[in-house]
Amino acid sequence: MDEEERNKQIAIEEQKRLDTEKEVQIVDKLTLSGEEDIKKYNRSLKMCTIIKKHIMNSKDNFMDLIDGDTKYMVEAEKEKRKLELKACLETSKDFLTTYKKHNEVITSLCNFGDVDSHMRSLAEVILTTNNLKALLDQDEDRLKKKIALQKSEQLEGLKIEKFSGLGETRFLKYFTFYTEFKELVLEKEYSDSTKLRFLNQYTEDANRLITNFHKG
Repeated sequence: MDEEERNKQIAIEEQKRLDTEKEVQIVDKLTLSGEEDIKKYNRSLKMCTIIKKHIMNSKDNFMDLIDGDTKYMVEAEKEKRKLELKACLETSKDFLTTYKKHNEVITSLCNFGDVDSHMRSLAEVILTTNNLKALLDQDEDRLKKKIALQKSEQLEGLKIEKFSGLGETRFLKYFTFYTEFKELVLEKEYSDSTKLRFLNQYTEDANRLITNFHKG
């Protein structure tokens, strides 16, 4: 590229820069130009701050519920938990809808340089609400699988050798039995009553044998 072409290219780039600056100045001049616009901007800005706080509070309540131990909950408590989780999510979604409306007002009136900050704030509340939805779907899927497993609970033949607690190799046999029983029964989502039925099925006298074994 010769000197003349380089100078032309530099001139073109400089003109683009000046045009961009001019456009930004025009936008900034037009925004917040009237007292009414300033009032609208300030009101929407305050509303977004308040709404975002409520969304984060809903998220905290949701996480407390989702992380809670349901192992010893009765059915009524589980149903109550399920309804409260859905209520937290729906509340966050409603808040998000309102947040979007006010954010739109803000970005239409604010200085051009502040748009990115407001859009990142919007992205944060959207991500928070979407994460709650994903966690709720995951929790419901886990519960569905657990219920399906419990409904299919039958004392079918498992590949476990029955433990009698007799013989000189009873310690070794118990270790083998326990390893298999843990993998095939204890670590599954069976109810406690079904796990006990499996234990009784594969031991001749579960309580006496296991208790005596651990006593030596």
